[in-house]
Amino acid sequence: MTPHNPLSEPLFARTATAVGAALLILLVGALWREWRRRRRPDERALLVPVLTASAVIAIFLVSLFASGLVLTCFAAAVAGVGAVEYSVLARLGRVYAGLLVAWSVAGAALATASDSGELLLLPVTLLLAATAVPIVSGRVEGAHLQVGAVVFGYIYIGLPMAYLVLIRTEQPWGLQLLLTAVAAAWLADTCAYSVGSKVGGPKLAPRVSPHKTWSGLAGSLAGAILGVLLVHRLLALPGRLGALVLLGVVIAASAVWGDLVESLVKRDFGVKDAGVVLPGFGGLLDRFDSLFVTIPSTYYLVLGGHLLDR
Repeated sequence: MTPHNPLSEPLFARTATAVGAALLILLVGALWREWRRRRRPDERALLVPVLTASAVIAIFLVSLFASGLVLTCFAAAVAGVGAVEYSVLARLGRVYAGLLVAWSVAGAALATASDSGELLLLPVTLLLAATAVPIVSGRVEGAHLQVGAVVFGYIYIGLPMAYLVLIRTEQPWGLQLLLTAVAAAWLADTCAYSVGSKVGGPKLAPRVSPHKTWSGLAGSLAGAILGVLLVHRLLALPGRLGALVLLGVVIAASAVWGDLVESLVKRDFGVKDAGVVLPGFGGLLDRFDSLFVTIPSTYYLVLGGHLLDR
């Protein structure tokens, strides 16, 4: 649980330099967009989202390199806030919401001393605890919907954050995988929005997310593969070209699926944003949704296929 000094990690300087340069380019672009908005006020403002994203990325990188207690606290905070946002969206009762938040936060802490097999016990124990609520209280009306929403919320939000800690602490390649997955997923999101908004075309899942298109999916795929190859090149990470492309494809698919899952939840409950904690984005779920599916899926892909072997 003892945190590392991020500066002692060999990859930290190269990662910080690359990320800093990318964020500087985004900041310049956002400032240019602000100047253009004087003549085109209908254009979307990007300055606040870029500043928010910069702060989140900086905190995430320091936590990831520090590992130990710092990363556990970060994962627990993301899981806890995400669970609260989801509880509000799903209209969970107070006791059910409390169980979801408690399991989500505890899971991140337990991941430092667990393995992937033990983590799979958490959804089972949460199911037992959640079903105990109506059994003990006798309030059975709508109980199965509440129990189902609690277990779904944990598997979607809490468990992936526990895997974030597990991957970093258990696997020697955990840091490299997380850097690759996060960079590729966020680049996939950016390219999906850019290509989809410019090209348009047939809708991907109009009943779930009306603005997502097949062209956006193509942009996500290109962005994820580019992200994987860039991280591999910049940080001199191991991996064969074919394996890296496959990793990019899985990251793209996972990122889009995670985004669609959150859209499904918001569409079901008739809200636009999951919350207000991140200025320019909305809720924390609106920023981390793609990672909730990307983190565990890439972990098992790499674990089973040895994709990071030289």
